[in-house]
Amino acid sequence: MSALPEEFYKSCTKCQKEFEDRESFSSATAFVGIIETGKYAENNLELRNCMCGTTLASYFPKDPSKPNELRVIKDDPTKVRREPRLKAS
Repeated sequence: MSALPEEFYKSCTKCQKEFEDRESFSSATAFVGIIETGKYAENNLELRNCMCGTTLASYFPKDPSKPNELRVIKDDPTKVRREPRLKAS
């Protein structure tokens, strides 16, 4: 019987770096923005840049009332910001 591979949250398609969970993914990558998917999709897409420069997408809940899930949605001063936007170099 072979060993099952360890589960991880996300891996980079370019450098193959694996992120164990959402927290390590968020802390090791730079926030780029949110793509709003419209009313027919359950989740938006959050874009983050890996250290190698590759942009990675992950599902992001549309319901901002979920704890620790608030991010910059649009450039609107009335929106809650928990992470600063990082300017591209």
